[in-house]
Amino acid sequence: MFDRKIRIHYDDGTSVVKLTQDNIPTLVSNYLDRSNGKSRARCIEFLNLNTYHIGDSYIGRLHRVYSISDKFMQRHGLCNRFRYTTNIYDKDDWLFSPEPKHEFKRDAAYIEGMFSTL
Repeated sequence: MFDRKIRIHYDDGTSVVKLTQDNIPTLVSNYLDRSNGKSRARCIEFLNLNTYHIGDSYIGRLHRVYSISDKFMQRHGLCNRFRYTTNIYDKDDWLFSPEPKHEFKRDAAYIEGMFSTL
């Protein structure tokens, strides 16, 4: 099994890089919105092992899973605290370009099990 490299961002502006073999749902359960004793973890940034196929034409690259505040949820009428950001690439551009440009960015609610295969 390969090590996944993640960066955990905390409320106080600090971050820590970790290597883990956990899948994404386990990482969300173990780290997101949990305290390190001083500050609460608000974001897990995925530095590797974070791509997935979308049909035959696109590649998705999970960038982060994060927690939003109660104020933000109320202001925008949201019902899910955990969100994710992913960039979507044209598969041919991803495979053959040294610096592929993303087609679009997706920012949406994180649903448990959605990234269980990553």
